[in-house]
Amino acid sequence: MGVLARRLLFDQPQMRSEPRHQMLRSAASGVAGTVVDFTAMACLVEIMRLGYGIAAACASLVGAVLCFALNRYWAFGDVSPLRADQLARFALIVLGTMLMVATTVHVLAGLLHVAYLAAKAIAAVVIFAIWTYPMQAQVFAPNAKGAESI
Repeated sequence: MGVLARRLLFDQPQMRSEPRHQMLRSAASGVAGTVVDFTAMACLVEIMRLGYGIAAACASLVGAVLCFALNRYWAFGDVSPLRADQLARFALIVLGTMLMVATTVHVLAGLLHVAYLAAKAIAAVVIFAIWTYPMQAQVFAPNAKGAESI
């Protein structure tokens, strides 16, 4: 394992403030959340027989829970007490992401007949780049102070 990989994976939280480490860890968190998200979506479509849009929305929520924990504690090193405003802001980001992904998947898979997992991949990458990551960086930034801890 290289020095950079060890640093990214095992540095103490107070040493995680470098933006490049945050970005790499957030991307890795996103990959983990996406794996869980895609697995959930495939199960919901193939086993539960849910529609593509509903399955995408539910799967996004499952992936979001994992992403919150990984981004908060690992990517951004936020070890402060959990705050209600942080959860609320993250929930709004998740809601926006979920609606954008579900709509995109519905259009690509349901209307344009793109394979649903390919549609999900396209939606996930584009929406992460233009919406999710920039918003998460604001929620977990060291200066993003909230009203009260919960």
